[in-house]
Amino acid sequence: METIRNLKKVLFINFGGIGDEILFFPTLDDFKKSYPDCEIHLLLEPRSSGCASLTHTIDRIIEYDVKIASRAKAFFDLLFIIKKGGYDAVISAGSNMFISLLLFLSGVKIRVGYDSGPLSRKLLSTAVALNKAQYAANMYHDLLKGAGIDREAPLPEVVVNSEALAKADQMLGEKDKPHIVIHPGVSSLSIKKNIIKSWPEQNWAELICSLLKSNKFNVVLAGGPDDESTILEILSVIENKGVDTSNLVNLYGKTRSLVELAALIKQSQLLLCVDSAPMHIGVGVNTKIVAIFGPTDEKKLLPPNKDFIALKNIDLTCRPCLWDKQNQVCHHTSCLNVSVQAMLDAVDAQQIH
Repeated sequence: METIRNLKKVLFINFGGIGDEILFFPTLDDFKKSYPDCEIHLLLEPRSSGCASLTHTIDRIIEYDVKIASRAKAFFDLLFIIKKGGYDAVISAGSNMFISLLLFLSGVKIRVGYDSGPLSRKLLSTAVALNKAQYAANMYHDLLKGAGIDREAPLPEVVVNSEALAKADQMLGEKDKPHIVIHPGVSSLSIKKNIIKSWPEQNWAELICSLLKSNKFNVVLAGGPDDESTILEILSVIENKGVDTSNLVNLYGKTRSLVELAALIKQSQLLLCVDSAPMHIGVGVNTKIVAIFGPTDEKKLLPPNKDFIALKNIDLTCRPCLWDKQNQVCHHTSCLNVSVQAMLDAVDAQQIH
């Protein structure tokens, strides 16, 4: 595309959680490779602004909380942000029809978004076909076709600095055995929105006890501020079982940033978690993963790779249901009925040494 060669400053828009932003990294990274002199700004929600510490590609983060503003206020606020930015192009991951109108009214010459119908095809300079039936990072990457970039999407890559890696090594301690990081938590926002993706605390505790009894691994328990009650319950169950915890490394609350959590996962041999931001970080640092999936679709959220195992209840035909069929989880959580033994078998399948 001739008109896109002299880009100096481009705005990308992607609202969502930390995981959504990490899934967006390949789009930003590949754009930067094709336009190395272009300044990249990313407009996102405040809850996800920390993602900037996990990549060198973003030149500026712009925060806007779309969840607290009315639709009309958000529209005009965002219009003002885009207009005053002086952008050569704007590329948006939103598929809402109002996105097309917002970008059109911004006056930016090059406007790339998803094809959401006839209006988007009239108002956008390029409306890219939206294919939701694929890994989400690949779906986002399709937007680059509107910038003249048409190649296979790489996996998300999370950058971790040497200082964070050194701290992680210090926290992990002895490396006589492989380190398995267990991150049992999910975001508080997902819980508030009745999006239940967590595994019961009793299961996590039984899993940890089994791993400790095997004496094959150092088990690392990690979590953030949202996970306090979950971590305390797990530790309480473990204590009541009277298991030798000399190989248990409790790092709950010890990682102070996303970079430190990423370093901890990178310096370990395996991550056990649910569908959550730490899972996407694990993909980004290329650590082996076993993740439990309930209502969400593992094919869209975990890349097809032998190092990343998705566990789910295979006896249910109703899952995955979230987003494609409904916006909340149903009252029962049978889709999360994955046995502790299934998790142990998956750990063995990862063959960490």
